[in-house]
Amino acid sequence: MVKKGLQQLTTLGAVVLAAFIALTNVGSVKAQLLLPLESQLLAPPLIRQIEGNIYAVWPERYSDTMDVYRLSRYDGRTWTHMPNLSIQKGGTIMDIALFSGKIYVSGNFRLFADPQYNCLTVLDNRTWTGVASFTAFFTQVPTIQTMTVFNNRLYAGGRFSRMNGTLVNNLVVNTGTEWGAVGTAVPGADGT
Repeated sequence: MVKKGLQQLTTLGAVVLAAFIALTNVGSVKAQLLLPLESQLLAPPLIRQIEGNIYAVWPERYSDTMDVYRLSRYDGRTWTHMPNLSIQKGGTIMDIALFSGKIYVSGNFRLFADPQYNCLTVLDNRTWTGVASFTAFFTQVPTIQTMTVFNNRLYAGGRFSRMNGTLVNNLVVNTGTEWGAVGTAVPGADGT
């Protein structure tokens, strides 16, 4: 219903999406980010609070082969826009994490400029770089659904059996210098 409504709005012209950050204890709006969208909105914005900042990612389709995601950070006073992330059409962004001063974005996607890399990318020196090539069991589509930082390590979990050809069973960890598997398996109905 929402998607249909947004599609109807886009036929009238450009859509402007307002993302509001509200303080729950006072119930007042503290910041507003106006996001001009020149074409159909693909998915709702993804918003995360990380280390005292708010990160917002929202999609915008530029062509029949590429989806462009925009990323901004709110520090309590102003919004800072970061470089756009270009992925192959139809990808999905699912999570954002900050680790060792770098922003990581995960989901179900392939980088547009370098499609051998999928599911996980990092913003390093204002350039989005693929982290690895993930594959899943049989016909499943590899997906990194969530990330968290724990004990100065970045953990990423989802539906993937291999990372760069190595068996990792749905959960990987970055120690700051390298990525590796966590244990032998993660419990779950389908292993994810």
